[in-house]
Amino acid sequence: MPEYSVPEARTSKGYGRRHGETELWEALLSEQWDVALKLVESGAEPLDVRDRRDLTPLMRAVSGEKSCSMELVRAIVGRPDGLKTVTWTRGSSKLTATDYARVRGHTAVGDFLQELTQKQQALGLPGACPRCGERVKPKPNLVHLRERWAKGGDPNPLVSHFFGSHPGAVQRLCTETAFHRLANHRDLRKEITETVAVCNALCRILDSPDPSDDPHAPVAPNAFNASNASNASNASN
Repeated sequence: MPEYSVPEARTSKGYGRRHGETELWEALLSEQWDVALKLVESGAEPLDVRDRRDLTPLMRAVSGEKSCSMELVRAIVGRPDGLKTVTWTRGSSKLTATDYARVRGHTAVGDFLQELTQKQQALGLPGACPRCGERVKPKPNLVHLRERWAKGGDPNPLVSHFFGSHPGAVQRLCTETAFHRLANHRDLRKEITETVAVCNALCRILDSPDPSDDPHAPVAPNAFNASNASNASNASN
């Protein structure tokens, strides 16, 4: 398994309450597993949230530097809002709670979570991708963008071209979980606009019978030379 960086032990100083400075997070950050267990069992705090470092309570619980409590882990996944975070990943590192447990050397916990993940995927658990196990949004960003376009709420002609030219492909992107990362891209509208613009420009060049019909023609080479000559003249003056 590749080496990954794992969250280091640290105090909760600097964490805002919105990012997890609740009693539960205080206990998890200081590895007070018995206190955390009581708080989880009380059901007073949600478990399907992330802190400022994009970690869930389960991820933090299995990332203990000194130890890891199997009892606490079982209590977290014993709650519905904790169970659904088993397959969640952390930001750009793409690590699951199972990965964190194994990187930290908590083998028994890692094996337990891996077995639980396999059971979830075998049952086709709603909200999890059957291929990678990541959580899938019930309604991808692409669907929201398509609905806005269908209602005439997006004047961008490139977006219209994307949705109108290949409806079958767009439907697959919107509904098949295999495409969930693409369908939930953060800057989806921008990416669609830029990609369609590039593709259209390439098609115009490739379909043109005139080899000189190049998008660079208006600025090269004469314009470049003229600009250099003007700069040289200004420098001499």
